[in-house]
Amino acid sequence: MKRMRFLTAVFAVAVMVILALTSALTASAAAPDTWTVYYDKDKGEWAYLLNKEHVEHWELYYFYEGFKDGDKLVVDGADATQSLTLDMSKRISELAFSTPQTCVVNAPGVDYVYSLQKSVGILNADAVKAAVFEDATLQINGNVKEFYAKAADGTGVHANAYVSGTVDYAEVTQYKRGTAALPAYNFEAGSFSLKKDTIVLATPADKYSINGTVPSQSASVENASAKELDAVPKTGGFDYTPVFFMLSFVFLAGGVACSRRKEL
Repeated sequence: MKRMRFLTAVFAVAVMVILALTSALTASAAAPDTWTVYYDKDKGEWAYLLNKEHVEHWELYYFYEGFKDGDKLVVDGADATQSLTLDMSKRISELAFSTPQTCVVNAPGVDYVYSLQKSVGILNADAVKAAVFEDATLQINGNVKEFYAKAADGTGVHANAYVSGTVDYAEVTQYKRGTAALPAYNFEAGSFSLKKDTIVLATPADKYSINGTVPSQSASVENASAKELDAVPKTGGFDYTPVFFMLSFVFLAGGVACSRRKEL
């Protein structure tokens, strides 16, 4: 009877260890992947990388199949000779436009979208945060909670931007004068507009407010370049699952051995 209780206890502990470690592995496996859609000039088609690595099946069909909710997406069409439209069925945690060739992204929602230098991006979705950088164009057909157009040194950016919906909060610096024209709040739908080569803010003063509450954890988005995309960490690593199962087996074997010694 004592032996049975002892074995039951050991087995229960082993099961709990396996379940806990399996849960940890599942959470790790669900970490956001980074998908880079790029134009392959040798193939003359758009292809993709997964966590900056080439894949066996490069066709965009597999990209759509593998993209999961909350993954990151980079559009890099440096060698593109044709525009691109991506119809995403999952939420994007981070979307970066990095191509002078026009790209349109349709998505259920985006946490953070930005258009890098000289890129042209159109997003048909709501966004939590958005940013536009030097000589870039960003059009958002949806609502935006926070919009940034301000270089790291505090000077203005020379860019185009338009939001068809509302903008709750914006930080914009005048390009020509280098003085802060905003922050401002509660832009009416379709009023937020930045125009390159004229004035930075092309929104009538009666379409927004200069009074409001700065979003928590809000900070000016620093200037970025395509090189910064290389800093995105790769996901994956050593698979510890076999080790965990071996440890569980050791627990069980140890329990059996101990029970036998007690019987002797």
